[in-house]
Amino acid sequence: MNEADLVVEEVYSQESIYKKLKVNTSRGIKYTGTAENPGYIVLFSDLSNWKKTNPYHDRLKEDFFYYTAEGLEGEQELTGGNLALSNYLIKPSPIYTFIKLDTDEYKYLGKAELSSINKELQYDCKKRLREVFVYQLELSEYNLYKKLEDREVMNKDILDFKEASELLGVSTRTLTEILKKYQVPGRKLGRQWHFSRKHLIDWIGKGISKSEY
Repeated sequence: MNEADLVVEEVYSQESIYKKLKVNTSRGIKYTGTAENPGYIVLFSDLSNWKKTNPYHDRLKEDFFYYTAEGLEGEQELTGGNLALSNYLIKPSPIYTFIKLDTDEYKYLGKAELSSINKELQYDCKKRLREVFVYQLELSEYNLYKKLEDREVMNKDILDFKEASELLGVSTRTLTEILKKYQVPGRKLGRQWHFSRKHLIDWIGKGISKSEY
């Protein structure tokens, strides 16, 4: 596996993830080797659908990613993927993190380091309150990328398509839909879109809500 093939903030399909990491996206925690001695671990999270299609209260907060252990119903156990991730505290192995954006879109957040394992109360898939394991992960690559990116974007007057979607806080696919539905201040020159940062901010300030798209 060539780690250089994975780029922070890039969006990958299930097929491309399998080609690069040899794991599929069918579960939240995938790993190579054994749970007791994993080669590396791959985490998938769906932040947008918490409470809608899954009960896992994963969240990005400040400089950490809080990731709920596997187990949809009842008490969770430190087996399988949960055990593999927990064993990081004994023997660290690479942890690759992805956020699901759409049916076949997964944004790469970079490698993570497990800081601690905590417990908190969450509801399971049958709306029953239970105690779950929550992994506190530090995303040093992602945090550094965002700090540099925010500084760069805020200093740029003209944004490309990806930069505009990041400023709006949506995926590039969603921005495509927004362009079809709203009069977004931008220009398409040839095949490339160009946006004024100031005009985009002014447009957002006019009252459009994310709930509208």
